Amino acid sequence: MLKLVKPAEGPSYREFGLQKLGDLVRGLGLGHELPAATRLFELLTASWSHRQLTGTPHWASDITDDGTPFELSVAFQGGRPLVRVLSEAQLEPFDVESNWEAGLALNRVIAGLPGVDLERFERVQGLFAPPSGSSARFALWHAGQVEPDGSLSFKVYLNPRIVGNGLSREIVRESLVRLGADYAWDELAPKLDDDSLLPYFSLDLTTSANARVKVYVAHPNASAASIDALVRDESGYRPGLAQGWIEDLTGFTGPFDQRPLLTCYAFRSPVDATEVTVLVPSRAYVCHDAEALTRADSLLGTHASRLRTGVEGMAGRPLAMGRGLVTYVSARPVADGTRVTAYLAPEAHAISTPRRTRATTADSLEVTRSSASGTTTRVAANATYGR
Repeated sequence: MLKLVKPAEGPSYREFGLQKLGDLVRGLGLGHELPAATRLFELLTASWSHRQLTGTPHWASDITDDGTPFELSVAFQGGRPLVRVLSEAQLEPFDVESNWEAGLALNRVIAGLPGVDLERFERVQGLFAPPSGSSARFALWHAGQVEPDGSLSFKVYLNPRIVGNGLSREIVRESLVRLGADYAWDELAPKLDDDSLLPYFSLDLTTSANARVKVYVAHPNASAASIDALVRDESGYRPGLAQGWIEDLTGFTGPFDQRPLLTCYAFRSPVDATEVTVLVPSRAYVCHDAEALTRADSLLGTHASRLRTGVEGMAGRPLAMGRGLVTYVSARPVADGTRVTAYLAPEAHAISTPRRTRATTADSLEVTRSSASGTTTRVAANATYGR
């Protein structure tokens, strides 16, 4: 049960978010990119960032465990990290329908930016629009990235379960048909079993002919070995590769029953190899964020210290004090090695306490409300939100 304590006067979400973003970017050694990253953050969060940060969110966004409506991430491939922002546009009365409208308004804003194209989104928009009274956790998220030349690129995340799990596969299939990507469903469908869930459908908002459509699959109770068997024949993989990643990141073989492992299938064209990423919800299986980073070292190689410096700067707390700033770590084979992405929660409203032992279940953990909003509330950590 959530016991609320009236928060002290807090900063705005904009002030809080830009502080976190700036600390991360500078820690990564990318201070010269901060103006572009700031512009990206302000674009994606404009509908709500002026609001004062309080003890509980106006809408408990499913982006993060504590309902914070944005997430930062860093992708490592080659020599330069890529900084990204994921955000949920929101408007009063803060429900799925009003947030969908806020997202459409954001689309209209970014439509005028160089290289942005909404045509593919508009082909499938009607399939994902929330019906009146929808109980879905989200309808439309936006993500952006600072490119090597300083330009901004964008994508959207849509909810195949907008009307429940029962129609999610048909919504994804029909979306791929409308996008001229029937081949993608023919490839994906045999990889789904009865327990597979389809939580996210993503589109690059670009004029590029190389634009991706991505389908995310959740695998409840899967093991590291079963995920390895699923992806071992995909482009760039070999037997044991994914299993090694998962076990390195968690110290665990499975079954992964606290939060499911995810796979992401990115399709560009019938002649391009499908890009398959494995996403590991680190926070559900490590003791604290310091362990999550240490476990990612082997994947990151020479980038490990760079990420650690960035995360330590962003955290504003000892990494061993909490569990959930590092939410996911993902990996995908690429021509020059492995593309690794760390997903980082800003913890505007709460910090999950460390896992006391590996046997401790999520039900027995607690969350401490963060000092950013000035409260002292504690609540069970298996919140009903958080991707």
